[in-house]
Amino acid sequence: MSHSNLLKRAWSVGWAPFGVLALHSVLAVLFGHRREWDPLFHFLGGAAGAYSLLRILNALPGLARAVEALDRSAVIVVAMSTACLLWELAEFASDRFLGTRIQQGLFDTGSDVALGVVGAAVTAWVARIAVNRVNVDFGQQPDRTSL
Repeated sequence: MSHSNLLKRAWSVGWAPFGVLALHSVLAVLFGHRREWDPLFHFLGGAAGAYSLLRILNALPGLARAVEALDRSAVIVVAMSTACLLWELAEFASDRFLGTRIQQGLFDTGSDVALGVVGAAVTAWVARIAVNRVNVDFGQQPDRTSL
């Protein structure tokens, strides 16, 4: 695979999380970091991550077949839950070792994780409905194992 083809594939999978981070960064530069926007960006981050995982499953049929035995929605939500927890651990490490003040306490950390998971769950649910609707529209039985 050529370098440019690899970059195109990476962009097709990663544009959504990159877009959320870029928008958050631009708004922080323009208006300063606004804590009241954090819930929105944690929700959007979970949704963007779930969307990227869906794109990865669509791009890698072998991986998609391996996940087919499980519920794709559940796999995506569990994977994004893990990603949200790792993100919060990275924030904790940054506060602890770099002296930043990202986390504002247990409630802040818990709500950040919850909002990311809810964003992922909503995205997985919408994707499942969309796939089932397309299958029904084309006269096929809904595929309950895929998104």
